[in-house]
Formats: sequence, C-alpha cells, structure tokens
Amino acid sequence: MNRLFNGGLAYRCSHCGKVDRMGRLVAHILRDHVPEKQVPFFCTLCKFRCETRDDLLKHLNKYAGHVRAVGSNQNIDLKQILIKSNVPWFVSANDMTPIREEDDDMFMDPEEPALPPWLLDVRPLKRKRTSYHQPCRFH
Repeated sequence: MNRLFNGGLAYRCSHCGKVDRMGRLVAHILRDHVPEKQVPFFCTLCKFRCETRDDLLKHLNKYAGHVRAVGSNQNIDLKQILIKSNVPWFVSANDMTPIREEDDDMFMDPEEPALPPWLLDVRPLKRKRTSYHQPCRFH
C-alpha cells in the first residue's frame, strides 16, 4: 500500500526524488527531465506536454482560448504549434518507482509531533486587559 495525500498512489521520480501521484509525476518528468525534442506531444503556445495524441486533443479542446490569445489572425497554423516528436521519450518504470509505506519515512508515524512546540502548548493564552471602550470627549 502506498497512499499519498488524498488517497492516490505515491511514486518517486528517479531523476530528482520528487514524490507525487503517478499522473502528476508523469507531467513533472516530461516537463523537467525530458528534452523538448523528445516529449511525445508538445504545445508550443503554453508548453503543455503529454504522452498521447488523445491527451493533446483534449488539451486543445479544453484550452482553445490560448489559441485565440495568439492574436486576431485566424490563420493560425496548428502544425507549427502542436508538435509530435520523432524520437519520443515515454515515461516508464525506470523514471519513477512506487513507494511502499513500510520503506519510506514520509509514511511513518512520527515519534515527535510534527507541530512546533509553541503550537502544542494547550494552556490558554494570557491576554492583556485592554479597554476597547474609550470615554467620549464630547460629553
């Protein structure tokens, strides 16, 4: 079992050690560790990167506004904006590994509380007595 955050499975990036859910880690690897020429599919307008043609089409349909942002020129050549690599790098088990709870400290119950000591003090705070009612100068 390797649960992370809201119940997603946890994986560690083999390149830098970042820990996240699989989908987010794939995006991280494509963005931060794969050369632009090797990203399977790439949108040059917004630097979106993905591994499948379907994901690129979903991106194009979902974020069509950024195509309009290029300008009023309606002759936008999507062939120049949407790129398919000739030498694609697909994220594999070599790029990320699942984290097992028993093998990773981030899943262990801490022996010491994670909160700073001043937050663990349960005594009520002493407040200075201040008067919020000021005498009126006009009476």
